[in-house]
Amino acid sequence: MCRWRLGVDHTSRTDAIGSPDIFNDRREATLSWQKTDATDGTPLAGSVWALQGDGLTREVIDNGTYDLDPAVGKFRVNIGVKWGEYKLWEHTAPAGYQLPNPNPVRTLTFDGEHLEQDLGAIGNTRAPGTLSWQKTDATSGDRLAGSTWTLEGPHGYTATVTDNGTGDTDPADGAISVGNLEWGDYTVNEKSAPTG
Repeated sequence: MCRWRLGVDHTSRTDAIGSPDIFNDRREATLSWQKTDATDGTPLAGSVWALQGDGLTREVIDNGTYDLDPAVGKFRVNIGVKWGEYKLWEHTAPAGYQLPNPNPVRTLTFDGEHLEQDLGAIGNTRAPGTLSWQKTDATSGDRLAGSTWTLEGPHGYTATVTDNGTGDTDPADGAISVGNLEWGDYTVNEKSAPTG
């Protein structure tokens, strides 16, 4: 608030105050968002973001550097009084999750009318799982080729897996691996044993 004391006397009905400089301080700007599981909305810890603008680059770490929100997966960053255009993108996904593909760069402009911006929930998809096991001779422990298995999982998933054949991604004899699996519980049953 600015105040001037003006003197007015009988010789003058007006008083010139000149052209004083009047300054208003900028209010600080903030940016908020949440990192969540794209499937069920669960908050996710451990993501790392890059924020660039007004000549600065910040690495924002969940519950670490530049993150003012103590809750897991929630971010609040003080932009301060350096209004202008900023870019934000995720460069490290939470453990077990994938970065978006393509990985969008969000462009934001902070000014007198846009001081508190909330991007809401930003989801990451789960990285697919891999299940591996070995078929061995019970006496010697040597791996045995040629077994066939049934694999059952969530949401009615079922597959037949044959060592070095259908569904097996590991080329070694007696080593079976199945990839691109949805998260959940699986049951493995041997359907046919190796010859002999």
